[in-house]
Amino acid sequence: MPLRHQGSVRVTHWLTTLAFVALLVSGVEILLSHPRFYWGETGNVMETPLFIIPVPSSRSTVPTGYDYVLPDQNGWSRYLHFQSAWLLGVTGLVYVVAGLGSGHFRRNLLPASAELRWPAVRHAIAEHLRLSSASAGAPWTYNLLQRMAYPLVVLVLVPCVLWTGLAMPTGFTAGWPAPGTPPTRHAPPTGSSPPRGAAAAKGLGSATSPTPSRSTPPETAT
Repeated sequence: MPLRHQGSVRVTHWLTTLAFVALLVSGVEILLSHPRFYWGETGNVMETPLFIIPVPSSRSTVPTGYDYVLPDQNGWSRYLHFQSAWLLGVTGLVYVVAGLGSGHFRRNLLPASAELRWPAVRHAIAEHLRLSSASAGAPWTYNLLQRMAYPLVVLVLVPCVLWTGLAMPTGFTAGWPAPGTPPTRHAPPTGSSPPRGAAAAKGLGSATSPTPSRSTPPETAT
């Protein structure tokens, strides 16, 4: 009996499921350490949050309105979250490369142009809402809504999840700030010596600049 999905699709599917569950569990633990959301470049307990999730926190310094603190699981959850994101990214890349190379996307996931017309899409949505057996399509193929959803998830939503996750770690944002954000330049402390390059340039300029001399009047004939 032939398999409905090829081996690469089945393996990457279950690896993605494992990564998603790990991201969900570790993400909830990270959220509990600071259930406040901010809008802007910075965010801390001294600033007004955009919105607050009404749950207790695992940090006593975060005001939540509850008179108790949850156990702090922020350490292992951050490590697991980062490693799960790597698993999701690498698995997604393997899935895309294998799908393009084997023709899986072209044969199974890309809907025909006639199917993308509004009457066909509206009919597929109506069949699903009525829980009709015809909405599932043939047992060995993807139905229209599946073929519209899978490319959106694989090529748009998952990259957005990874990109927004990378925007949170301070190590990433320090090395790669947001486009248009000028790098922060700190002025040297008062009384400190100038940088070596500036001192060398200053010395070079004083050594090569001509020394002004007082001109002597021309001799007059007697």
